[in-house]
Amino acid sequence: MKKFTGKIFAGIFTAAVLATAAFATDYVENPDYEAPSIVEVKDEDVKADATVKVEGDAAKVTAEALSALKDGKVTFELGNATITVSDVTDAKDVTIGVNVVTEKADAKLDSGVSVPKDAVVVTPAQQGNFGMKLTVTVDTALKDAKLYYVSTDGKKVEDVTKSTGFKIADGKATFTIDHASQYVISTSEIKAVASSEDPGKPGTPDTGVTLPIALVVLAGGSVAVSAIAAKKRK
Repeated sequence: MKKFTGKIFAGIFTAAVLATAAFATDYVENPDYEAPSIVEVKDEDVKADATVKVEGDAAKVTAEALSALKDGKVTFELGNATITVSDVTDAKDVTIGVNVVTEKADAKLDSGVSVPKDAVVVTPAQQGNFGMKLTVTVDTALKDAKLYYVSTDGKKVEDVTKSTGFKIADGKATFTIDHASQYVISTSEIKAVASSEDPGKPGTPDTGVTLPIALVVLAGGSVAVSAIAAKKRK
């Protein structure tokens, strides 16, 4: 029987980590999203160029309904926002909705990022890569504001005003996204939290989702045990 080497197990460990990372960037529920009233939408109501009025703050839509859109788009009129779904490339059963909060005083998000009074915090129901585009419209009293993307851990804040086509008109803010954690509409600059990493060390690419650390630790433990076993066989 062939001896197992450290290189073999290192390869297995690397594959496990890559698979875990791929899973983590998938379309998953956003932990910062507060579940509102969710309404199940009938598949036959989800048609290209249709507008679906939802008596609630979120719409539960099936993958079959979204797949049928092809190159079309459908708009959901929700209690707290209007969301248009388009460019569906990876249809899945999903909840279409956003939590919208206008801060009444200076506040701090769960990520640790500080936001000023009157900022509008928009939290999509899912995070990571959507597999579709969402054009979101929410009410706001702000003018001349910018849109900021905030990562789950708060270490990355990015001005996405231009890339999302963000605009404000007639008391409504509109922007288009295909990836999310949280978004903040603000007239003041939003800054990331201070990083705890040592200066000069490259950071980990942000996916908007925290890796399941337990899986990585378990995989690392397996490599260590296997390496010891291989040494004993020599």
